[in-house]
Amino acid sequence: MFRPLKVLAREADAMRRQSALLASGVARRGVQLAARGETEDVVFFVHGVLATAGVFAPIERSLRRAGVEHFASFSYHPWRSVESLVRELKSEVRAIPPRARLHLVGHSLGGIIARAYVHEAGGHARVAQTISLASPFHGTTLARVARAGVVREISPDSPLLARLRSREGQPRVRHTSFVAADDLVILPAMSAAFPFGEVIVVDHTGHNGLLFEPSVAEAITRRVCALGATRPAA
Repeated sequence: MFRPLKVLAREADAMRRQSALLASGVARRGVQLAARGETEDVVFFVHGVLATAGVFAPIERSLRRAGVEHFASFSYHPWRSVESLVRELKSEVRAIPPRARLHLVGHSLGGIIARAYVHEAGGHARVAQTISLASPFHGTTLARVARAGVVREISPDSPLLARLRSREGQPRVRHTSFVAADDLVILPAMSAAFPFGEVIVVDHTGHNGLLFEPSVAEAITRRVCALGATRPAA
């Protein structure tokens, strides 16, 4: 099959699998920790536009197999501003006990929200690391046609993205960027590479395909376990 057709076919399959998971992630999911005890890891999923946290199911299964027990998420209307979503994330995190070690995992716009929370809303005091999957930190040329709204905020000339990329006042919170080599949404694909931290390019994978790529789930699991209190189960 001609390569562009293979790319389209793989991404169509990822979207099909994603659509089957959307309903499972609509409800807000909070975290209940024991009143006392050692620090526990909490993975907070932040989804992208036109999705829900249900799309993280394959990644969550990998984390659970490694012994991670606590997960949080919330769903949002697709056309809200990043600023309002950062405020909501901050409110949700405030409800999680301070002794929790937080790992923010965001797909697409979710990665922007996670990093904006760390960079501009005091999240650096709560978050151990951020992990982004196909998040347009340098914008995407597809957003140039939008004049306002959340899509405008991920255009290449977005003031928000320029602030996040700036070294000035950059919080020292670890970050890992997963880049889909065959991304058809984030153009160019390397726009998903945050200027700081580790960058992992996943070949033969599209924008939504990252959510279902076993190597990505395993890599995220390793990073959560390495930085957190959780250790892989025997």
